[in-house]
Amino acid sequence: MADTVREKIIQAIVGRCATLTTEPVNRCYRSEIESNAKFVSVWDGDDTAAESKYGITDIRMPVGIEAIWVSADYTLASAEANAMIGEIIAAITGTDTTLGGYAQDITVAQSSPTYPETGSRATGVRVLFMVDYSYVTGDPYTLP
Repeated sequence: MADTVREKIIQAIVGRCATLTTEPVNRCYRSEIESNAKFVSVWDGDDTAAESKYGITDIRMPVGIEAIWVSADYTLASAEANAMIGEIIAAITGTDTTLGGYAQDITVAQSSPTYPETGSRATGVRVLFMVDYSYVTGDPYTLP
């Protein structure tokens, strides 16, 4: 079975996230293991049909990127989190905001760090992107 335009976009984002970690990039799975490795996960969300006209359906889809790791020192967690937010943004939007021609644009909507709780050094970030793309109305496998 062929992949939808949506799936091709998600696969392109997963591919770009591979530069952020030495571990496999997960989809919709959050690691609970405290490790020095960076665990990265891609979370696709509920899309919204922005408009449909002249046989083309325009979609806006949120995609979150999460990274979780053990901070070297809890006093460095903020600096590490801000650096990771920058690395994620650069990896996803730095070279091509069309994701290989599958999207019209991808923009940063929000970023947020998660700092270690008492007794832990687990640090994380989440960066939310909005992906705008289109497909032929009634055929989500075909670009217009």
